[in-house]
Amino acid sequence: MMNYTSFCLYRERFGVLIRNLRMISSETFNGELTLAQESPLRLCGYTVSQAEGLTESERHYILAKMIHDNIMPKTEVIRYLEHFINMNGAKEGNELALSKWENDLKFVHNYRIDTQPEVYITKVEKY
Repeated sequence: MMNYTSFCLYRERFGVLIRNLRMISSETFNGELTLAQESPLRLCGYTVSQAEGLTESERHYILAKMIHDNIMPKTEVIRYLEHFINMNGAKEGNELALSKWENDLKFVHNYRIDTQPEVYITKVEKY
């Protein structure tokens, strides 16, 4: 366990840190700490926040590492990025975040595309 200031110092020194982390509020409620609700991507260090300032290559490294190390399947990473785009992309002031999510989604779609099995669709039906 470390405080946020220490975490920032580690990040400055070592760069991207792949991690499973929970942010704990310093505020207490009935004597218990409240946990921030975080996506699995965020828990591994992924963010488009300007405050944290991850570069494109750092974000792509985190996403690729998560997929490669089987932390999350590629399809689930895609679903999260699409969710961020659909839920927050149209909000005023999120233009830069939207651009980053779209760029990262394109990266994930193309990540290890040559190793994916080819599937041929022979019939499409309404269900």
